[in-house]
Amino acid sequence: MKFFSHFYLEKPYVFQRLLKYVLIFAALVVLLLAVSQYLRHRMDTKYRDLSIIALLLLSSSAARNIFRTASVKTFAADTSRMVGFLNALIENQKVEKQDIIVNSTRLFNGMIIGIKNQYYEVHFNQDFSALHADAHQFGQQQYRTHR
Repeated sequence: MKFFSHFYLEKPYVFQRLLKYVLIFAALVVLLLAVSQYLRHRMDTKYRDLSIIALLLLSSSAARNIFRTASVKTFAADTSRMVGFLNALIENQKVEKQDIIVNSTRLFNGMIIGIKNQYYEVHFNQDFSALHADAHQFGQQQYRTHR
């Protein structure tokens, strides 16, 4: 079973986004250098080929980002709702952020929250404005926490 920390939900995919922007910037620099070299040495086709490869990399990454925008927006909305819920829970239970883990990145009935090695199954009302938590003891299962 996977669990997610408060930090993971607050800062999802920070490294992946940074890496994506670095790669796009590098491909753009390669494209500009290849085009300038091609314009300088028109008879040498290796710069033309290099500029075509860089242009294809940029266009494919742009297309992938456009198609992933909807899923990223949905994920961001779900995690921001979860972070708001966790912040209210932290304030209500007077615990530290690192003491809480959850088994989902979005709110749903029956989700499991871990607070200081105590696990609770959470049940919400229809509009997710109130909750009821039942304490659970889990056996010797393997848990993986994303921090």
